[in-house]
Amino acid sequence: MKKHITLVLLFVSVIFYSQNTPGIYVIENVKINTKHSDFGTAFFGKNKIIFTAPKKGFKKAKTVWEFNDKPFLDLYTGEINEKGEIVRKRKMPGEINSKYNEGVVTFTKDLKTIYFSSNNHVKKKYITDSTGTNNIQIFKAIIDENGDWSNLIRLPFNGLNFSTGHPTLNADDTKLYFISDRPESLGKTDIFVVDILKNGISYSKPRNLGTKINTEKSEMFPFISDDNILYFSSDGHPGNGGLDVFASKIFDNTVSDPISLGTPVNGKKDDFAYIINDVKHKGYFSSNRKGGKGDDDIYSFSVSPPIHIECKQVISGVVKDINTQEILPGVHIVLFDEQGIKLQSFISKTDDASFSFEQNCDSSYKIVGTLEGYLPETIEIKSLNDLDLPPLKISMSLRRDKVIVVDKNIEQNKVISGVVRDQNTQKILPGAIVALFDKNGNELQTTVSNKDDASFSFDQPYDNSYKIEVSLKGYLKQEVEINTLKDSEDLTLHEISMNLHPDKVMAIHTKNTLNINTIYFDFDKYNIRSDAEFELDKIAEFMKQRPDIKIDISSHADSRGTNAYNLKLSD
Repeated sequence: MKKHITLVLLFVSVIFYSQNTPGIYVIENVKINTKHSDFGTAFFGKNKIIFTAPKKGFKKAKTVWEFNDKPFLDLYTGEINEKGEIVRKRKMPGEINSKYNEGVVTFTKDLKTIYFSSNNHVKKKYITDSTGTNNIQIFKAIIDENGDWSNLIRLPFNGLNFSTGHPTLNADDTKLYFISDRPESLGKTDIFVVDILKNGISYSKPRNLGTKINTEKSEMFPFISDDNILYFSSDGHPGNGGLDVFASKIFDNTVSDPISLGTPVNGKKDDFAYIINDVKHKGYFSSNRKGGKGDDDIYSFSVSPPIHIECKQVISGVVKDINTQEILPGVHIVLFDEQGIKLQSFISKTDDASFSFEQNCDSSYKIVGTLEGYLPETIEIKSLNDLDLPPLKISMSLRRDKVIVVDKNIEQNKVISGVVRDQNTQKILPGAIVALFDKNGNELQTTVSNKDDASFSFDQPYDNSYKIEVSLKGYLKQEVEINTLKDSEDLTLHEISMNLHPDKVMAIHTKNTLNINTIYFDFDKYNIRSDAEFELDKIAEFMKQRPDIKIDISSHADSRGTNAYNLKLSD
């Protein structure tokens, strides 16, 4: 009988780039397009999509923004097949579609509430302003017990004398972005945002996204991805011609400069209504480019590598003696990410004991500082989620080793020291994380084996019984329990040898789980990282030895992405 082994993988949101990049695209005209206007897609769950298309059995009529004798538009549903084609087209059920134009929708993540654009109407009555113009409005509806969309209401920030449309929700349904030509607009149409308050029944005052996004011309069709990138179309930013698609990252208080998605997404005509699935790196946009089937066509795309908009923050500080406040040059400082992976190391400067490094925004880190004669110091920090910030200042203060009482009230300067080596080759192993615990399991100190000779040392400030734990990538974790009074004749110095075994032996528990070190993936990447190759080589070697074993692979996301993002990532 074959045995099953469960291999657990962890997807981690970590990736490093050197610049903003729009990604590389492959596009296709979808087969469902008609000779009229098909555009404005929105994802509806995992494998469904909503889009705008001409009414069936239409009569020619005037559209809202120009008199061109084009058919009125309705909302339709479709299914997405494995090739990205939209199939099984059906008209949306319920009260959403009127006898006028409907288009551009967004859904809450539970798929129970819809926001959409439509001509201003009340109980099927066409509403115009004092000039006879019918303006676009945003409506909201909920799904009833029969699965139909009903209970239509107009949002309170609509206006009779201006248009409001193209709604899109952010990842946690707390903000609604839209376009409008309301009086406070900077151009023909601008992108605005409101906060959704009180369980979705009230809204803040609309806020203009400002001059970095909005120009004196038209910004339209916003879409917010799960990682808070705003995609929108504009004919005011430099582009290829007509409306082009741009992307800009929304941070806590700032927004990045828009970058064009470039060709083949953008061409000489109008390109708009861009949406993307951040996990699959696939999506849709619309265009009236030459070679299409109708006035506006829907195009599918895949992008690899995906867009990256960089945000870096400088973190700097000075190392001092905690008591005298004297500066401490020459401190060995090691930076770890929140998974404990070493990112970089550096030494505090000789002239002013300062240090500085640059890392990603909105990320957590741990800094460990060590200096002979001082206790190791660990600081946990989190970089901010904004652009163009001044350096984040931190202070690292080291405490000197203290004289302690070890026997008969005699003060001794006791030290625990050692060297980390490979058990088989006896090569020294710099960069190992060495942690000291008391007899109750409380972590007292943490240090890193010296880069030159793989040595480490601790003072002994509390008791005589300790546990030392040493870990290094590619080696089994080693634990040693010691008693400094019992094990050493020298009451002032206790030396130990920490020999690590290469992690080649994998134990199988009674529940048939194969124990390996955690395998991490970079954000939005499926390829194997170099640190994971070692683990996979072990699995391959083990399977060769045990051909009767069947491997089951499962995974889970970490907590760095949004809930919606991680749910999609885990599917």
